[in-house]
Amino acid sequence: MLIPSTKVVFEGLSREYYPRQNELAASKFNGYVRMAFADFEGVVFYRDGKPVTALEESGTWMALGEELIAPLENKAAVTDGVMAVCELPAATIDFFAGRKVADTVETESGPMLGLRTLIDNLLRDRDVCIFRAKGAAWVGYVFIGAGRVIGASYASDRETLDGARAINALRQASGKAAVAIYFLAGGAPFVEVPPSVEMPFAKAAEAAAPVEVLRPPVSGQAPAEPVIVAPAPVQAPAPEPAPAPAEAEPAVPEVELKVVAGQDEALRLRHPSKLMTLETLEDRSVVWVDGVTLKKLDVRDTGNASLILPGGKTEQVTLLRMELLSGQGKYAIVPRKLRRRLSLVPGTFVTLKPGSALVPVR
Repeated sequence: MLIPSTKVVFEGLSREYYPRQNELAASKFNGYVRMAFADFEGVVFYRDGKPVTALEESGTWMALGEELIAPLENKAAVTDGVMAVCELPAATIDFFAGRKVADTVETESGPMLGLRTLIDNLLRDRDVCIFRAKGAAWVGYVFIGAGRVIGASYASDRETLDGARAINALRQASGKAAVAIYFLAGGAPFVEVPPSVEMPFAKAAEAAAPVEVLRPPVSGQAPAEPVIVAPAPVQAPAPEPAPAPAEAEPAVPEVELKVVAGQDEALRLRHPSKLMTLETLEDRSVVWVDGVTLKKLDVRDTGNASLILPGGKTEQVTLLRMELLSGQGKYAIVPRKLRRRLSLVPGTFVTLKPGSALVPVR
């Protein structure tokens, strides 16, 4: 785990953790103690000299929470490892304190899905997460909180970077990289900067109504007598022809499907990691279905449809094709953000009907 720090206070063996706890408490230490063992790495975060939470990482597995503090401290006392004590700004400590790893998405970046796109999407969607990317000779972390970067680190064989330089190095990285995104839940909400208040557009002045000019009568002339005009006779309208009998409309096909997440064991996806990443990051109103469902709805690889929820509420969506190895015609994958907006949980049955949608396909 690479966490950008403001100052390295101590480096040594993990067995010195307990002897230094009194020193950390007396100095009201704000920062972290990082310990690396043979099987995993751990970080204990301190605020005002007291441990508040801990993080453990092994490969692509990661856990976060205050319940990890005691096991990590006990391991430091009986296991040989290396330790580093570093200071941190308060914002970085607040990013970790009180939070848990709620969801993990693993994928691979490349020409079709670059690191720049992934990072920019997470910032735009105001997610709270830890972004980790590992290339052949480098590794990088970005800590994202509600649309802004809390911190970032990048390390390669040649250099170690923090902050904006680390972000730029990740965005410019080429080739394939293993990516893991750890979405966090809980903790204090981030203080968001309110959007700037825009001045309303000035309305065009309304044109003044024309003024009627009254001419006074010429002296010596009698006023003209009013001329009474008889109204024109009103003709009765011709009777309208009787409407032709309406033709029976053809029945609209519909399909009932079970909403599942990309990681559901019932699915046998041809490209699971790619679809699970898209399911997490997609912010449009789309639904992934297989070829059998598209054929039942008389839709080709992509098309528009109405998603009918339990209770009758309808959402206009765009259908996208997913490749299944088995179980065709039974399941639908709805993006995580759309599920949250519609209060739709995996396992719910929904109905799809072909129809117009307002979502552009890109």
